[in-house]
Amino acid sequence: MRFVPLSATSATSRPANTRSFAAFLHNLVRDQFTLGTWLLLGAAAQSLLILLPLRPTYVVVPTFTLLLLQLLDTISVSMGWRRNSYLDGTIGTKVTALLPQPDGSFNARAPDSDSGKVAVLLLGFRTNHPLGILSPGSREIGTHFNGMVKDLETNAATNGFLGSTSYLGNSRTTKSELMTTFYFRSLANVEAFAHGPVHREGWNWWNATVKEHRHLAICHEVYEAPHGAWENVYVNYHATGMGATVHKVQDDEGQEKWVGPLVLAERGPLSTHKGRTHI
Repeated sequence: MRFVPLSATSATSRPANTRSFAAFLHNLVRDQFTLGTWLLLGAAAQSLLILLPLRPTYVVVPTFTLLLLQLLDTISVSMGWRRNSYLDGTIGTKVTALLPQPDGSFNARAPDSDSGKVAVLLLGFRTNHPLGILSPGSREIGTHFNGMVKDLETNAATNGFLGSTSYLGNSRTTKSELMTTFYFRSLANVEAFAHGPVHREGWNWWNATVKEHRHLAICHEVYEAPHGAWENVYVNYHATGMGATVHKVQDDEGQEKWVGPLVLAERGPLSTHKGRTHI
């Protein structure tokens, strides 16, 4: 049984990661302070403006003008008078992510297929310090982590790496946990990465300095699921998690290409949980 891919497009080179560094940096900086602190910073800025030799009207009007513009924009989008930019990048249908066959097609696998397994690595970090990401050791951890991700993406053609997605936790109101989910073809690929030179360098740094940085916290979890023991579904969602991975395949002419894993799941066997786990 063949399944319909969301898009027939493919690339001869691995697509660049679509993560927005600007959005990531914005969210990370915003997370360093509580809502109360941000309000106090705004109030302090407003107080400083009052000290300027300006008429009070010139000081307060910009703030209320910007607030009014944001309110009008929200009303316009909610009423359908203006395009909803929040829908940008979303997929307006029901899809699921499958592992493509070596030739790039999406066919049902044999029940005893060993090629349909997936390994997941969760890496978590947070700082328990009032300075947050400016605390001692945080910059070094960020440098090692970025080096690991770059190494994985650069060598994805041979190391079994499929992709990753990062999230901010909600267990506290500020300086939240940063969790990244990595997808691999097998547990063996995860272990090879863990014992590789780039990860080993970060590992050695941590072991040598962990006693000096009691405020730094890291964790990892690793899971491997065989064929038929994992599934996913996305409805009106954006490409994330397993849906944001890319896979190296070889077409009929022997040319290597990279394809995405999303296929339509509105009807047929892929429309149900049972169907998605028994293909």
